Amino acid sequence: ARRSQLTGLLAAVIFFGAAAAALVSLQADHHGANRPPAGAGQAAAAAAARRQAVAWVTAQVSHQTVVACDRAFCAALAAAGFPAADLSTIGPSTTSPLGAGVLVATADIRGQFGSRLARTYAPEVLASFGNGTGKVVVRLTAPAGAAALRAALAADLTARRSYGAMLLRNKRLLVAPSVRQAIAAGQVDARLLDCFALLASQYPVHVVALGRQAPGASQGVPLRVAYLAGTDAAAHLAGNGYVRALRALLAAQHAPFRPSVALVRGTGGLQLIEVRFTAPSPLGLLHQ
Repeated sequence: ARRSQLTGLLAAVIFFGAAAAALVSLQADHHGANRPPAGAGQAAAAAAARRQAVAWVTAQVSHQTVVACDRAFCAALAAAGFPAADLSTIGPSTTSPLGAGVLVATADIRGQFGSRLARTYAPEVLASFGNGTGKVVVRLTAPAGAAALRAALAADLTARRSYGAMLLRNKRLLVAPSVRQAIAAGQVDARLLDCFALLASQYPVHVVALGRQAPGASQGVPLRVAYLAGTDAAAHLAGNGYVRALRALLAAQHAPFRPSVALVRGTGGLQLIEVRFTAPSPLGLLHQ
């Protein structure tokens, strides 16, 4: 009788164990049905990187610059308002992207040109979005070769440092400590430096801050945005007269020295004048 009881107990344990295993399996299948398919997260991240890159190129890159990109990215840029005439589509048979000023390196482009992108065709990064295979990198091309581009960048850096040192001696130009450091180091776009000199030749000017570098940009890419104080008692201009005077001076400039200008609010609601130039920064403006 005892052997019979043990046999029955063992059978019950086996039955309930199998039932529990089946229940766990059903629950795993149920939760798996609600789980995103493998790779969906990567696809979403890649799509987000492309949207960010499209928005950045449309807003930041000069619409007079030819941009090379794959067919899908060029279509997205055109839909976002970038001039279709300034887009150069790279197809499977394209042997070189050097007919453009800026190259958008998506996964297809990187697969097509490989290490030649960074080594030969476009060594400087203007901005980068995303990671892994979904990364989108906006690059500055080197029509005369990577060595020539690097030499031009080095010469321009030297010129910006020299011009900046002279500019910082101008008593009409008041700059925040971080701005002074950037100007002295040659980190500021030549067009902005020229703007500071122009404005300070007529009025006292206070440069409050500079814009941030684009994500993933190469170390030597110049800063292209500045924020100026919207008032200055020393200018002796009442009301909005000071802002109107600075904006009129900037609006009278011709390319490539004419920026886009907007009024923005800084910390504490302080009115600032945003002075913005497009990418890429022209080289050789200060030593022509």
